[in-house]
Amino acid sequence: MKNPYGKIIHVIGFAGSEGAALLEYLHNRFPRIELHAHNFCEKDHFLRDFRLAHVALEKNAALEKGKEILNLDGVTYHFSDDYLSGVEAAETIFVPQSWYLYPENDTLRQHQGRFCSITRLYFDLFPGKIIGVTGSNGKTTTTNLIAEIMQRQFPRTLFSGNDRRAEQILGRLEEAEKEDWLVLEISNRQLMFDLGKSPYISVITNITPNHLNEYKDFEEYAAGKASLIQYQTKNQWSVLNQDDPESSKLIERDEGETMPFSTEEQLPKGVFLHFGNIVVKHATGEEVVMADEDFPLKGKHNLSNALAAVATCYLADVPLEEIAQTLRSVDPIPQRMELVETVNGVEYYNDSASTVPESTIAAIETLKKPENKLILILGGKSKGSDYAELDRVISDHVDLAFMLKSPLSENMKSDRIREVADLKEAVEKAKTLTQPGDVVLFSPAAEYFSYFKDKMPGYKNFRHMVISLHQAPPPSEDPWISP
Repeated sequence: MKNPYGKIIHVIGFAGSEGAALLEYLHNRFPRIELHAHNFCEKDHFLRDFRLAHVALEKNAALEKGKEILNLDGVTYHFSDDYLSGVEAAETIFVPQSWYLYPENDTLRQHQGRFCSITRLYFDLFPGKIIGVTGSNGKTTTTNLIAEIMQRQFPRTLFSGNDRRAEQILGRLEEAEKEDWLVLEISNRQLMFDLGKSPYISVITNITPNHLNEYKDFEEYAAGKASLIQYQTKNQWSVLNQDDPESSKLIERDEGETMPFSTEEQLPKGVFLHFGNIVVKHATGEEVVMADEDFPLKGKHNLSNALAAVATCYLADVPLEEIAQTLRSVDPIPQRMELVETVNGVEYYNDSASTVPESTIAAIETLKKPENKLILILGGKSKGSDYAELDRVISDHVDLAFMLKSPLSENMKSDRIREVADLKEAVEKAKTLTQPGDVVLFSPAAEYFSYFKDKMPGYKNFRHMVISLHQAPPPSEDPWISP
């Protein structure tokens, strides 16, 4: 492939998963370019930062890979002392999706006309058909469902997600052919870059308030999500949520073909629920995929994700029996309403990927049992969301909520909320207040990992904390929960 990015290329944030993959690919693919790599840390701290960013790799493997990335022939490396040095001469600047969140990158703003992203690179390089998935909630689950179904039917299918555990697969694009598929999870931040084209199948799970602290208003955020289908052609498809008001607006003005999905109503065309079954209705008539109760992930929101996956894979010509077989056997995604452990009859769920109130509300409504207590652990920094509905849901359905000391406490008013110093205290207090059959749900409802990274020791250790409760003393009487 001819190099369309110029002779002088700079990669920003090369300790991150996106930056490292970009640097390695560009180095191997275009050996004659002048390649610069930037990371805002001391050189001695690079391997530490690399390992923290590559959570999918085992510790020693991450360290070895980091050393390899740090010693590429012909690359000029820039660290804290000369970070962004020479960037004004770049013909293309590859930036990570979160570049604008860091004040160290303010000087980059004047060079945005030369920006490019890893997502644009996937769209530029992949010769086959792309399935692109975005949405305010559910996009990771939906993308993983689609990828698992597609890879069973079409083993050469490539997959890269926005989840921190996702593998970047730029180096494998050289092997791809026109008949192959690529499944991509695409975040709102990645959609800030012009992708130049729409996917063959565009999937939008929903468009609800999220990341509003990064936008002028909700309308600007919604427009960003909708940009996934801006280049849609007549022979391309979009899979859209009929139940979501913003997504349903897109159905009316979609330039390509639309396959809607709904958990609420029967559709003249699309994927929906009928008499306890997931069904597909299209030109060939109405076909049953499977019983909805056979889908193992809990909650109506996950069922909606499954419908989106069914619609997508049906359009990709996966047989319905293969779709059903895969959906019946899926495992929960880590940190998404994941049952970590049952300790003395109490279920502990890790839903730490829920960083907006809508996701936490869905988890509460799914896990609440009328006859047992539900204890919620939340906290972090709001992304500009409205918390009035979560306040109401906590008051109506949560017996006690532990608020981790954080800015989120300013957004919440429910008298069921008690502030605690850290996650360890929340887990230990929850242990003393629960009986067999009760549920403890860790669902932050706000930006969690980035906020607590340097503020709370053990902020990633929920699983370990829960497992260690097997050695904890038995529960005591509850002094805080109102009858």
